[in-house]
Amino acid sequence: MTASIVTLFEHPDWLAVYKPSGVPVQDTDEQRGVLRLMPAGEQLHLVHRLDQGTSGVLLLARSAAAAEQFRQLFTSRAVAKYYWAVTARKPSKKEGLVMGDQVKARQGSWKLSAGRTNPARTYFKSAGLGNGQRAILLRPITGKTHQIRVAMKALGAPLLGDTRYGGAAAPRLYLHAYQLSFLWQGTPFKITADIGPQDWTMIEQWPKDWLHPETLAWPLD
Repeated sequence: MTASIVTLFEHPDWLAVYKPSGVPVQDTDEQRGVLRLMPAGEQLHLVHRLDQGTSGVLLLARSAAAAEQFRQLFTSRAVAKYYWAVTARKPSKKEGLVMGDQVKARQGSWKLSAGRTNPARTYFKSAGLGNGQRAILLRPITGKTHQIRVAMKALGAPLLGDTRYGGAAAPRLYLHAYQLSFLWQGTPFKITADIGPQDWTMIEQWPKDWLHPETLAWPLD
């Protein structure tokens, strides 16, 4: 069955779409990527990426010029990113900053080191879900490969469904790109991708204040 891509918001310069879990951003040998699943007739440009197992907000530029503007926004860390996740283990601390250089490990994986040459930086908060699982809210500052997954592994709490990094087996990777916010040509935008109990059964126990993560207290960065 071919996955459908839902448009969350349409702007003259860009689209925000909901990427389902299991759909790659770019074509693989086995599957068509997001761009190939979009309606024909418009050339769209990727401006950032989500892992194949990750669901949530994905931005697509409608021109090369808009794509370049977005790349500058992401590079300058002018896009605020908030992710939801679930783990079956208790992290080594309840909230805070995970920081360190990412170094290559085996078979395409990464691990966090104590180095600070070009560190990955991820702020997070956690809350119990009452069933042995924990909800995680994450705000990655940098944009490294597998950054959130590596950070949670370093905390001793790999994500549910993330068997690559030692997480418990599950039907999907429990990582969701919940919200992106940024200024586009002077106008603020906040794009949110809700997720329902049909996708995450534990979402009904989710902390209500996490629905508006931008209003929470985060360290100044």
